[in-house]
Amino acid sequence: MSTGSLQPYLDRRFAAGCTSVTHLHRELLAESASVTYQMVRAYIATLPAAPP
Repeated sequence: MSTGSLQPYLDRRFAAGCTSVTHLHRELLAESASVTYQMVRAYIATLPAAPP
């Protein structure tokens, strides 16, 4: 599975200030998403700097 379908969720959470890859990964796993830590990390790395 790619992060494609999860990108809107990750974008929203990141914009809301949740910039911890570990936390985001755990949230996704809690929702039964089939995603690895490395996938989340790679996507978050493509986003602009963390919001202030």
